[in-house]
Amino acid sequence: MSGRSRRTSPRSLVQRELATSERFRTVNEIHLALADRKHRVSLSTTYRTLARLAEGGGTAVRSTHTHGS
Repeated sequence: MSGRSRRTSPRSLVQRELATSERFRTVNEIHLALADRKHRVSLSTTYRTLARLAEGGGTAVRSTHTHGS
């Protein structure tokens, strides 16, 4: 199968969307922006893609989880 006939991967769509803004955005904001553009990317794929980018130093992550509450 040729790579040219394949649609853009969901991970690539998340990365492209992330690159459209320099301000901090939540996972939900990124996911909703993709949905507004009619891209079908699951919320879990969005989370996993951002986690991989963070592990590789490709993006900053800010956790909103509270510990010990």
